[in-house]
Amino acid sequence: MKIEDNFIKAEEFSALHKLFSDLHFNWFYAPSQAYWDDKEAIDERAVDNKPIFQHGIFVQQQASYAYPYVQPIIKKLGIDESKILRIQANLCIHNDNVYYSDWHTDYPNTDNKFKTAVYYINSCNGGTEFKDGEIVNSVGNRIVIFDGSKEHRSKSQTDTKRRMVININYKD
Repeated sequence: MKIEDNFIKAEEFSALHKLFSDLHFNWFYAPSQAYWDDKEAIDERAVDNKPIFQHGIFVQQQASYAYPYVQPIIKKLGIDESKILRIQANLCIHNDNVYYSDWHTDYPNTDNKFKTAVYYINSCNGGTEFKDGEIVNSVGNRIVIFDGSKEHRSKSQTDTKRRMVININYKD
């Protein structure tokens, strides 16, 4: 696992933060963080999961208008576009109590080795927890890079109205 602060240049971070914080940015409702594509799993397994909002930045080789703002991250990671599996932004809204998503990997049904990078758009008291007990706090312009098979979960924030991250999944 690798954690790096101030991952991209301040002006690149500022532009990215401004875009995702804009009131007109297109966020889309998802009933759960960990099982967004399987309604049965959501109903049965996501006891503590709360709904979130998502934006597919690069999904099935299709890029959204936000993709150019993520390019500095992709470039610094040294990822060739053909190796990107998915890039998705997540927005968790404020809750008075801390909650956790279910333990998960971002691509549970893949035989391919892949990496996951979680890039934090804003600072808050939320974070990413790993099954080994390690917690990475949400700090704006921080990134954590880890083996995609490592189970993790999201820890919600209670001190800000929203927690925003970008998940990047790419072939190893």
